[in-house]
Amino acid sequence: MSYSRRVGEAEFFSILIRAVARAGDSFENASSRKLGGGRVELLLKACVGAVAVVIIELLARTRNYYIAGLVPLFPTFALISHYIVGSQRTGQEFKETVAFSMFSLIPYLVYLVTVYYLADRLRLELSLLVGTLSWAAAAAILVFAWNRV
Repeated sequence: MSYSRRVGEAEFFSILIRAVARAGDSFENASSRKLGGGRVELLLKACVGAVAVVIIELLARTRNYYIAGLVPLFPTFALISHYIVGSQRTGQEFKETVAFSMFSLIPYLVYLVTVYYLADRLRLELSLLVGTLSWAAAAAILVFAWNRV
């Protein structure tokens, strides 16, 4: 049973281009306040995310579709966030961010276990929603516990 609707390549890339354009528009206000770099830097960050989406889509169509589950674990966004924190904060604050990043795998594991367990019990959309809510609850607990330590 296939959970996903097959999207044609032209439609997929059209959706992707619109998403990147919207992301660029959204980041325009942030870049004018210098919250994360200039417009070009923010557009590059959006493009990195778009490339990850394309890789996931392409891998999902192959015989080894399960490898698409590995792509989100490539540290694309960790590299970006660690570079930003490392270039703007002290060395100790950078190390604290990296340590917190290690613990952030716990909510991700909660999400994966929840979705795996519910995959045969609920519709795809509902199992992903419950998994996302489980991730949010685990992340909130992590942030609360981290602030207590």
